[in-house]
Amino acid sequence: MGSHVRRERAHSPNPRKAWDDAADVWEDFQEAGKDFARDRVHGPALLRSLGPVRGLRILDVGCGQGRFTRRLAKLGAQVTGIDWSSAMIEAAQRHERKASLGIEYLRMDARHAARAWPPATFDRVVACMSLMDMPNASSVVRGAYQLLRPGGRFVFSVSHPLNTAALQWESPSADARHRGAMLVDRYFEEGPRVTRWAMKRLTRPFATPYWHRTFESWFSLLRRAGFEVDSLVEPHASEAQVRSNRLLAGTHRVPFFLVVNCHRDNRQTSM
Repeated sequence: MGSHVRRERAHSPNPRKAWDDAADVWEDFQEAGKDFARDRVHGPALLRSLGPVRGLRILDVGCGQGRFTRRLAKLGAQVTGIDWSSAMIEAAQRHERKASLGIEYLRMDARHAARAWPPATFDRVVACMSLMDMPNASSVVRGAYQLLRPGGRFVFSVSHPLNTAALQWESPSADARHRGAMLVDRYFEEGPRVTRWAMKRLTRPFATPYWHRTFESWFSLLRRAGFEVDSLVEPHASEAQVRSNRLLAGTHRVPFFLVVNCHRDNRQTSM
């Protein structure tokens, strides 16, 4: 994230089409090592929360072009990736054909995932920065509960609720060493918003929708599905990381990301 990623309270574009249209930009952003926050901040935090994955069967929900999916497979997991964007799945499948890791990629709306496999199929369900982009997150979470084996864990990262609230960066003063503070407003007004991606390192700007939810709402939808929350992490860049890459400065000052680790209990989920 950065000063050229702008979030707006605006009419949301069609989410599936938005990610289809952005697939080529996202592929370059990921594979060329331009997503510094994913590489150095929230990606490592998500892996730490997942713990050892060797030999586990994992469902990657909202896998995009498969970058995190491939990381899990290289660590020894048996992974299936799903995404509702045809263009993203096609990109992921190209990677698999080029260097096979035994990953199965399926184009699928994540809210229907529980219909595609028998209950208790997976040891882990993971979602890397995708759940906030889904309009029906509660259905996705309930499906994750059904698909997990007893004791299985649902681990996901999202944009932090403060970050998804209507916000902007105020202009820094003339003598400031850093940009101004993050301005957050209308935190309790949940619903669709738009992220406008315009960083200079992108091949072109694009826009994608997301759904703002409060911290309380995220916790409530997990509890309603039957999950027990084990840990919450607010990953942020260290001072050393900021010194090596000033584009990570914002993530050192305010919470941009949230990583949640929860497990399936033995109660029957309500559908």
